[in-house]
Amino acid sequence: MDELLVDARSGVLTSLEPHIRSDMPTGWVGWSARVADTRNFGGSGSLFRADPYGFGASIRDDAAARGAATGEAVERYCGNVVPEDLIRSSASALELAGSRVVDPAKFALYSEDQYRLPGFPFVPFTSALEIRWALGHTMDEKVPTYVPAALTYLGYYTGTRRGEPPIASLQYAGIAAGRSRDEAEMSALLELLERDATALWWCGDRSQPAIELADWERLPAHRQLGDLESQTRSVRVLLLPSPFGIPVAAVWIRDDRRGLVALGTACRPTVEAAVSKALVEAYAVLAITIDLADPDGPTWRSVADGTLPAHLYKPFRADRRYRDEFDAQWKDVVDLPTVAQLYLDPVMAHLAEEHLFDYTETRSVSEVPDEDPVNLASLVALLTSRGYQPISVDLTTRDISIAGLHVVRVLSPGLYNNAPAAFPLLGGSRVTSASTTHLHLPVPLA
Repeated sequence: MDELLVDARSGVLTSLEPHIRSDMPTGWVGWSARVADTRNFGGSGSLFRADPYGFGASIRDDAAARGAATGEAVERYCGNVVPEDLIRSSASALELAGSRVVDPAKFALYSEDQYRLPGFPFVPFTSALEIRWALGHTMDEKVPTYVPAALTYLGYYTGTRRGEPPIASLQYAGIAAGRSRDEAEMSALLELLERDATALWWCGDRSQPAIELADWERLPAHRQLGDLESQTRSVRVLLLPSPFGIPVAAVWIRDDRRGLVALGTACRPTVEAAVSKALVEAYAVLAITIDLADPDGPTWRSVADGTLPAHLYKPFRADRRYRDEFDAQWKDVVDLPTVAQLYLDPVMAHLAEEHLFDYTETRSVSEVPDEDPVNLASLVALLTSRGYQPISVDLTTRDISIAGLHVVRVLSPGLYNNAPAAFPLLGGSRVTSASTTHLHLPVPLA
């Protein structure tokens, strides 16, 4: 597969190589992929360049990390290839013509109060609004169904589409790659459930406590990690309330020697798998923050040479008082990478830790039984029965198909995605004004 994807001059990926770091645990394995410049796509109507990097990590599984890096890079590649012939219509008109179309009212986007804010950049997504649509199918009965193109593709509002009615910011979760379509769809669904549970918990829903695993070190992942800096790093593991009963783990790392924090989250069919993945993600975020704290590190070098857009970050501050650099209402926090820089500020790091652990119960690993095992079919059936019918759109380009990979976007209307702090998703029916007391803190996910 790699030989069909990787070439320094003409590959979908221009490089794929190990990401070796002495500041990470010995069992933490990382790989990095560099994505071709998508601005060179002919006829896509886009001037948007996909995130130039794909990254993957695992615990002592080199092949898994390499595959994850390839998958993330390929997602970003395919997600930016927007067909020119997408139908433009309203949901009402499509229904009148006999087509199946998702109900705009089911999406958890923005609240009426947000739409009334001066300068708010998005418009209400109604059945009368004319937009472009992508064609997918329901994942239970495979019924062809139209879904909003802007919620399907990455970087949609660029190039010739810049003037279209904006209904939402980029949707980060729910796009995934796999060696089969089923594998890609399962990954996308688990990511949607992870972000939904995290968003509800962070917004202040304390109807149930999170469970802190007091002895998480009993899990195999702890032994396999082998963190040589464990004397100056503390790791805390939470199981977040999961609306659908699938384990969602959150791992919080505090690096006292460097004065840094990191959060990783994951949803997997078992508690052990969820914790393991969340650990991998938390250390990946820690690596990002270590680089951001170093003015001569790879992140700032990439900003200097134009590989990373300069607008993602505020100018480097040795004192790390980045809270002073941002608007009080986070109106300038319009990208997720910005959040990692914000939490370099010790005050912000303290507030995040305080909020994350303000309503927890402590239990032993042995006291937390796994839920019944789930597969793709049972997960689709569960979501559909609860009113969150998943719809899958095939985004696989021909070149990626030849390489044996599949890329999908899965939408499950009603679930909460993660969003930039400037535009939190406060619509839908499960976030109320009473549960948004901590919106002054962006979710610390990079």
